[in-house]
Amino acid sequence: ILSVTHGDAPSEFQQAQEAHQEGDFARAAELYQAALNAKNVREWIQHDARWGRADCLYRTGDLKGAAAVLAEMGSGPASKGRFLWLAKLRTAQCQIFQKDFTTAVVTLAGLKSSSGNWGDGVRELWEPRILEAQKDYEKARQGYVQASGRLGRHPDLKEQAQARAAACQSALGKPQEALAALQSLMEQAQPEKPGGIALNVASGEACLALARAATQDKAEVQKQAFKGLMFF
Repeated sequence: ILSVTHGDAPSEFQQAQEAHQEGDFARAAELYQAALNAKNVREWIQHDARWGRADCLYRTGDLKGAAAVLAEMGSGPASKGRFLWLAKLRTAQCQIFQKDFTTAVVTLAGLKSSSGNWGDGVRELWEPRILEAQKDYEKARQGYVQASGRLGRHPDLKEQAQARAAACQSALGKPQEALAALQSLMEQAQPEKPGGIALNVASGEACLALARAATQDKAEVQKQAFKGLMFF
């Protein structure tokens, strides 16, 4: 399925989707709520509107608000809708960035699958992120490296794991090693894909780390800072 169109959705829902796609997340969140408040809104439209609102709140930094909407998606006939895996992942992300690490571990465990589906893939990617958020960069790096070895079926997730491993190297004071590892990966990646974007961001972070370290050489600071910013 490439897309789903609700022909009988309230006008606010269509407007919310347009704002969402344009990156106007604050406006989209309000419009999704207006769609939920409309009369006779079917279950599946409610499901999609809740996911859209939760995603937009998350992207605006309202983690508490996003988590509350995501919790509402866990009940009712549409609780097993098409955004099930994304809703679980977003819930875990909200918990991680609110430093509720114990609960995040449990939430991510709910994505585990013996079939190695996409949900299991994002679990592999985000479990080391808990260690990274706790500033245990070496264990996080090891976790990302191990995850990347198991994510061959999901190239974008694999590249994101490789990018986070490099970011941890930079955080450990080894940005030059991080850049060396990223160079060959970036040559093979598609820059417009999530994995390619993650690799670019990690490269920028490594260059900025080099700039911060070159405190005695103003020209080198400017060079590395410029290179770093060009990746973003």
